[in-house]
Amino acid sequence: MVTGILTLTDAVRLGSLLSAVQRNARVGWLDARDDVSTGTARAITDERGMFWTSGADVRDAYVWITTDKGFEDFRSVSNIMGAMERQEFILDYS
Repeated sequence: MVTGILTLTDAVRLGSLLSAVQRNARVGWLDARDDVSTGTARAITDERGMFWTSGADVRDAYVWITTDKGFEDFRSVSNIMGAMERQEFILDYS
């Protein structure tokens, strides 16, 4: 569960991420080996991949990404926001 306040910068970042998911945008990120991975953002889900319907903090949700390698990946919204801050997760990747 996410704790702490949502700053104005965080809110803008979160809004950009949610908008990208709604548009099924292409995304890119650095994986654990610092290799670039790419895919398409599909939906906001829970940890089991079910569509997010909770009234809870959306920062506790996950983003469903279909990778270009054909795998389904579920990444934590809060972790993506941190990666966006570090410029390790890019929206509208081309």
